[in-house]
Amino acid sequence: MAFIDEELASDLAEEAGSVDEELFRETLRGDAALLRKAQSLVRLEGPAASPVVMVGDIHGDLMSMMAAIDVAVTREAGSIVFLGDYVDRGPSSIEVMWVALGLWRRHPDRVVILRGNHETGPVAKAHGLLSQLEERGMEGLFKDMVEVFSWLPLAAVVEDRIFAAHGGIPTGGPTISDIRAQKRGDPDPSQDPTFGLLWYDPDEKARDFEPNPTRGRGKAFGHAVAKDFLDRAGLACMVRSHQPVLQGHHVMFDGLVHTIFSCRTYGACLEPKVLLVRGTGKKEAPHIEAIRLPEGC
Repeated sequence: MAFIDEELASDLAEEAGSVDEELFRETLRGDAALLRKAQSLVRLEGPAASPVVMVGDIHGDLMSMMAAIDVAVTREAGSIVFLGDYVDRGPSSIEVMWVALGLWRRHPDRVVILRGNHETGPVAKAHGLLSQLEERGMEGLFKDMVEVFSWLPLAAVVEDRIFAAHGGIPTGGPTISDIRAQKRGDPDPSQDPTFGLLWYDPDEKARDFEPNPTRGRGKAFGHAVAKDFLDRAGLACMVRSHQPVLQGHHVMFDGLVHTIFSCRTYGACLEPKVLLVRGTGKKEAPHIEAIRLPEGC
């Protein structure tokens, strides 16, 4: 039986459309206080024999969010990992963030909500969240939302086999312990390792770290970088999001890096997917299944 109650997710989505500003502010401040106590890297070990659902960018699309949660319910997942970029682009950033935080608040040992590059002050201000708050007369909440963003975890290790982050592998050769100890609280991080975890992309042509050819910001990392990091960490692969890949799931570097994108309304992603991960209990890579979200969700 799945740990998530589908009715809870629906109730949270409905709440988000009607919650008043003061209650929203009080809830966000409580969440920020709890997140401050957490580490920057989360270790997630779900119940034995239960799969983990991993969700890519949602970008303010509530229907994609609810469809991803439905996969966790129907596949009886033991836990769920959100890889960031809850806000901007789509029309329901407020609702998506409210649902993600609500699920985490009720199941902190089963729900992981990582920070994405859109969970930063300047990006969220420019790409949709602030304007959506203004439309509801709640622009005063923007500062509180950015405060929550600044304390979200940066990465996770899933089932002792998968490294999860929104973006990429940072420069400087950080260890898992280094990332776990990384300071948070910056509304707009600009230095590695945090910046790389939020912004970097894998690139088949990159030999090491090179300027990112598509974003004009940050770096691209190559096969050797991914292999070195994962080998030193004793992990099998990395799961990340950040890029709207055409078929919703793209595998690179001989299976070392998986990119997953879950938003049905943004960019070139024509087949939004989530990943269903089953650990093997062994040192080899876990079983990873990409699941297509329904058309129209």
